Amino acid sequence: MEDEEKKDNNTFKDGLKKGALGFVKAIFDYIKGIVALLLILLGLSAFRLIERETTYLPIGIILIILGLMAAPRVSEMTKKFEKYTKYKIFIVIVLTVIAVLLFMLAGYRMSN
Repeated sequence: MEDEEKKDNNTFKDGLKKGALGFVKAIFDYIKGIVALLLILLGLSAFRLIERETTYLPIGIILIILGLMAAPRVSEMTKKFEKYTKYKIFIVIVLTVIAVLLFMLAGYRMSN
């Protein structure tokens, strides 16, 4: 009798943990989706500024790539590529540093 109660209690706790983790994952995916959408929109809007400063072309491309990498559906589809998954954080850091440097260069050129 006690074994059945322990099993029921454990399955209830496991279900509660899975439900809470599922909820947190859903919220995290929603936030990642919003960030991805904003990055893609910023990348597309950077193309509009190309006529004033050509540095915005690579900035736009990098922002679109970062937006696609942050998208939850793309992340799910690319999990099967082990090397990509292994180096994804490094790729994001490098692209972010390059984008920041290009933003700084574009700002400097436009101010002079």
